[in-house]
Amino acid sequence: MVAAFSATAIPPVNPQQKQPQRDRRVIVPPAQSPTLAQSPTPSSRPTPVTNAVDEPAPTQAVRVGNPPKTIAELQARIAAVLDKPELAPAMVGIKVTSLETGKVLFEKNASKLLRPASNMKLYTVAAALDRLSPDYRFVTSVYAAGRPDAAGILRGDLTIYGRGDPSIAARFNGGDYFKGINELASQIAGAGVKRVEGDLVGDETYFTGPRYGSGWNWEDLQWWYGAEVSALTINDNALDLFVKPGSAMGAPAVITTGPPDPLLSIVNRVVTGSRGSKRELTLHRGLGADALEIHGTIPLDDRGYAAGVGISHPG
Repeated sequence: MVAAFSATAIPPVNPQQKQPQRDRRVIVPPAQSPTLAQSPTPSSRPTPVTNAVDEPAPTQAVRVGNPPKTIAELQARIAAVLDKPELAPAMVGIKVTSLETGKVLFEKNASKLLRPASNMKLYTVAAALDRLSPDYRFVTSVYAAGRPDAAGILRGDLTIYGRGDPSIAARFNGGDYFKGINELASQIAGAGVKRVEGDLVGDETYFTGPRYGSGWNWEDLQWWYGAEVSALTINDNALDLFVKPGSAMGAPAVITTGPPDPLLSIVNRVVTGSRGSKRELTLHRGLGADALEIHGTIPLDDRGYAAGVGISHPG
């Protein structure tokens, strides 16, 4: 049985709406170490790096508690979920088809054009597993025109060539914004480079497609989940934004970012309101702009507001 499901709530434009939280603590296998070579040799598609892995244990069939015994029972269960009051303001589209017979078992608004949202991640993961294999490791390479001398001095540019590794980020390194970069620097030093008399060049030309996905919402582009795509991604091409009240009513709010050194200009027009008042914040970054404007008020007793915002031109 295969099911396609899409639910789209249609709210008014509201800057106060809760944004999805960024997960900063993900544990994954380490990426392949960078290699020092003389010139980039990009290929048209990623090349899997084969590592020795243990043979996976046989998986057991997925156990489903109390599965429906009849099609009518399945239809009744789905209808009961769709009738829940929290879905009343949403537009829902669903279609369930039997893989054995091809018969449609349930459908509602199946022909409506709705945004698939996070359901599309299933296809992305499936495509990656099929094309790259579960053993694939991202490779970030380091290139130079020559080798360092006996004193570790490299004369000329040092180029870091990215191939889409997402793990150079705080969420893969226990919340540490700089751990991924520091580990990369340590590996470069381990290759004998102590000083570079030239430029440090970040090369993101491995990805040649558009920076934004087709059909992305304009309003989403300023948030972390709408950040530009880059082959050399640092901290998801986004900043964590924190807004806290000032020391007294009427004082400017305190705005900080993570990493601490902001990659875009913050225009702070937020003032501290009275205790118990309502937090009202508006965030705006124009398409391609390097400035983020924040307007509104935040109560004196507010614990603080946090959000993730994308940056422009990460390369």
